[in-house]
Amino acid sequence: MEGVAAEWSDLFVASAGASAALAGVLFVAVSINVDRIVGGEGLPELAAMALLLLVGVLVVSLFCLIPGQEAKVLGIELLVQSIFWTAAIFWCARLSFPSERAGYQYVSRVVLPVFGTVPY
Repeated sequence: MEGVAAEWSDLFVASAGASAALAGVLFVAVSINVDRIVGGEGLPELAAMALLLLVGVLVVSLFCLIPGQEAKVLGIELLVQSIFWTAAIFWCARLSFPSERAGYQYVSRVVLPVFGTVPY
């Protein structure tokens, strides 16, 4: 494996595997409890946000594992991924707000999850 991320390949393989496994477990857990999740205010959006965060790690890890990429190409891919995942997670977070909004909920439901996409 050649390229910019070659020295980090073991980390990306591990993070791709772990995020795929966790996304699968989360998907099964949501599928089993779908009635309870759909019935809760904001819970479907929070479940989607958690799944998006895990899938985002998987996709970014896979992009970094593409052999022979130049630094510029990888940087463009990561920038596009960052913009996409940040927008999707922000959208889910905004939809997850209950009818009565409080300041601490904004931090926990919007700011913290969006920062989960900053490392991209």
